Amino acid sequence: MRSDITPPPGAPLTGPPLPAAPRLARGRGALALAALALAATAGPSSAQTPPGFGGPVEDWHNLGALGLGVDVDGAALVVKKVLPGPAQQAGVREGDRLEQVGGAALRADGPGPVLQVVADVERAEAARKAAPVVLGVRRGGGEPQQVPVDVPRIGAHAKACPDKCKKCQAIVEAGVAFLVRQQQGDGCFPTDLGGKTGKVVVTSLGGLALLAAGASPAPGGPLDRALGYVMNNIGKAEASPFGARPGGGNWNQENWELGYGLMFLAEMARRTRRADVKARCAEVVAHIERNQEQSGGWAHGPGGPNALGYLELEIVGNYLLLGLGAAKKLGLAVDGDRVGRAFAWIEQTAGPDGGVGYSPRPGQKGHGDPGRTAGAIVAFAALGAQKAPFFDKMCGFLGAKLGELPEGHVSPAMHLLAGAMAARVLGRPWDAYHDRYRLLLAAQRRPDGSFSSMPTRESRSLRSNSDLTVGPCWTTASYVLILALDPERLPLLLGGDAGEDGGGRRRGPRTGN
Repeated sequence: MRSDITPPPGAPLTGPPLPAAPRLARGRGALALAALALAATAGPSSAQTPPGFGGPVEDWHNLGALGLGVDVDGAALVVKKVLPGPAQQAGVREGDRLEQVGGAALRADGPGPVLQVVADVERAEAARKAAPVVLGVRRGGGEPQQVPVDVPRIGAHAKACPDKCKKCQAIVEAGVAFLVRQQQGDGCFPTDLGGKTGKVVVTSLGGLALLAAGASPAPGGPLDRALGYVMNNIGKAEASPFGARPGGGNWNQENWELGYGLMFLAEMARRTRRADVKARCAEVVAHIERNQEQSGGWAHGPGGPNALGYLELEIVGNYLLLGLGAAKKLGLAVDGDRVGRAFAWIEQTAGPDGGVGYSPRPGQKGHGDPGRTAGAIVAFAALGAQKAPFFDKMCGFLGAKLGELPEGHVSPAMHLLAGAMAARVLGRPWDAYHDRYRLLLAAQRRPDGSFSSMPTRESRSLRSNSDLTVGPCWTTASYVLILALDPERLPLLLGGDAGEDGGGRRRGPRTGN
C-alpha cells in the first residue's frame, strides 16, 4: 500500500495563496451543485438559482480568533465585518484598513497578508505573558494607528500537533461547545439549505465531530439526540426543498444523506452496541445499493437525470462507499459486485495521472481534483482495496496536488476534510498535511468557537460560497473533525481497532455530556 502523499521537495508549507476580492459583475455562468448537493446548479437564467445563489454574499477572509472578516486589497486588508470578540473590544471598525501587524508591513507576496496576521495571532496565543496582536490600522484618510488586540493565551501547538496537542484540544472543545449550543430541539444541527436532506447531512457530520472529540453517547445527550434525528429521518421521501423549478428535472438529493448518515450510524452502532441502530444501518445499505446506477456510479439521488440533464457524479460515490465500508466492518453484508462496479466507474473518471474527475463524460473525465481523489482514497481503504493499482495512482496524484485542496470544486471544507482523512488513513502524510495547512485552519477560527467559511477563486467569480450557505454547523463540524481525527474513535471510517469494546483506547476529556 502506498502511504506517501508528502508534497514534492521545496513545496511551501505555509498554505496556499489566498484570493483577493475582484470587483465582479453578477455571475451568469453555471453555478456548481453545492457541497453535498444541498443546493442546485443554475443555468443562465437566475430563475433556476436557489435562494442565496448569484447575489452578493459576505464571502470574507476570517482573521482567526480576532473576530474580523476582511477583503484583501493588495498588501492591505479591508475590514468588512466585526464580530463580538477581541478586535471589537479593541475598537476596530468596519471600513478600517489593516496595513501592519507587529510593527511589520503586511505583504502581498509569500503567504499573503491574511496568514501573516494569523501567524501573529498564533504567536500571541502561545505567549506566556500578555503579548497582544498589534495591528496598524488606517481609518479614513488618517495616519495608521497602532491598535493592540488582546487574545486569550491558550498555549503553543505541540510538536506532534494535532495529536497530543493541548491547544488543538482546547480549540476542538470550543467547536464542540458551539455545535451543542446550536443543536435544535429535535436533535438536528441546523442548516438553511437543502431541507431535510441538508439537516441529515449536517447532523451526521456534527455527530461524527462529537464522536471524534470524545463525546459520550449518554441517553438524552447531544450525540444521542443527533442519533435520534438521523434514525428518524434518513432516507425518508420529501418534496424538493427548492419547490417547483422551471424546466422540470429531477431534484432528488437523497444519496448525500444516505452516505453521510450511514457513516455516522455505523460508528454509533459500534459505539453503543444498539441492535436497532445496526438494523437501521442494514436498511440504509440496501437503499444505497438500490440507488446505484447501471454504470456503477451514483447520481445526487434516484429518479433519472437532474435538471441539467446529467446523471452520475463521482464525489457523492465517495461518501456512499465510505458508508458501505463502515457497514461492512460493522459485520453487515455489502454486495461486492456493486462495490467493484463502483470502483471501476471511479477509475473511468480519471486521467493517466490518477486524479479523480467529476465523471467519465467528455469534458469532465481526466480533470482530476485532489479533494475528490482524497475522498476516493479513503473509500477504497475503507473497503480494503489498497492493493488495487489505481489506489497507488490516486496517492501519487494527491501527493503532487496536496496544496490545492482549498481550491477544490464547491466546498473547501469538504475537500480539506477529505484530504485530512486520506492523510490519516495513509499514515505518514499526516504531518505534511498539518504543516501545510495549520495556519489556514487557524484562520477559520472565530471567537465563539465556530469556524468560518473561506472564499475561493470559484466562490468569488460565481458570487456563491456553498460553505457559507450551508452554514456554520457544517464548517465547524468539518474543521473539528480535521483537528480531532482519531482512528481509535472512528475506527470504521479510519481503519483503527474496530473491536466490540464500544470505545476508543485513547482517552481524553469527554465533552457534550
